[in-house]
Amino acid sequence: MIEHLRKLVYDGATNLSTVEATADATIALTAAAFADAVAARETLEAHDLRLRALEAERERVARALDEGAVPGVDAMRADAALASARADRVAAAALVDVTTGDLARLTGIPEDRLDRLAVPSLELDPETVADSASSPAVEEARWQARAAGAATDAARAAWWPEVSTRGAWIERGAGADGDTYSGEWQIGLRLDWEVFTGGARTAAIARAEAEHVQAEERLAQVELDRDAAIDRARADLARTRARSAALADAVAARTEVARVERLSLDVGAGIQSEWLDAVADLLDARAALVRSRAEALVAGVELARAAGILDLEWLANRLEEAR
Repeated sequence: MIEHLRKLVYDGATNLSTVEATADATIALTAAAFADAVAARETLEAHDLRLRALEAERERVARALDEGAVPGVDAMRADAALASARADRVAAAALVDVTTGDLARLTGIPEDRLDRLAVPSLELDPETVADSASSPAVEEARWQARAAGAATDAARAAWWPEVSTRGAWIERGAGADGDTYSGEWQIGLRLDWEVFTGGARTAAIARAEAEHVQAEERLAQVELDRDAAIDRARADLARTRARSAALADAVAARTEVARVERLSLDVGAGIQSEWLDAVADLLDARAALVRSRAEALVAGVELARAAGILDLEWLANRLEEAR
């Protein structure tokens, strides 16, 4: 995956500035597409589990109905639940096709090679990421401010005279007799200063100072934007991580509820509708957990992007650590 991303980012780039301007956006977009594709596929797997459970229940009800052990409404209820589950699976499968196709177009990887994907846990410390922030936009604005400051100094230097020196060795003499020649050094110092410029010098200085002030203000604004983006991304990451932890507990609890309801149903002490509700709740919890983990991955990538440390090597290292 990383090699395909590297090719996607760097192929066709005409210069380094083009790469720097598009690399982080390309990586973030691809990471989001990857998360969507994985979430869709894992959600489809959850639908398959639900469908298999409902099919087993329909077979049990059919056998019990033949024996006269259950009322006909149980079969109707099982049929309705099974039909609804099949319809939901069709929608989930269509979403898998869409998200996998988007990821294949972004990375250039054939779709048949994207059938085994999983959301990695992108381990990173939000505080460490924020402390190591080195946004390219901030660096660019900082260098622009420095250049504007140097231009202001150069404009102010127009008030100083230009000093130049010259020197030469000169020989004088006549005839062919070299003894008649004598030499001397001539050294000169020249001072140039424009007495009247019609206000051009003052205007140039004022323009340079104004551009310097604008550059400093742009730098301050870019730094504020970076800090705000980092705070938002850090909050999103904390939210998605906390939600994933809570949903993992919910999945465990609903799995146990569904197991208990199934045991009660098998021994004839349970109610079919309660087991069907438990299975539906378990599916919802699993799907929500998958989506939350995918959102956590995207939030981590966005945090790295906001901090200016997102690149292919960073992403490759984090994914390798998460395996």
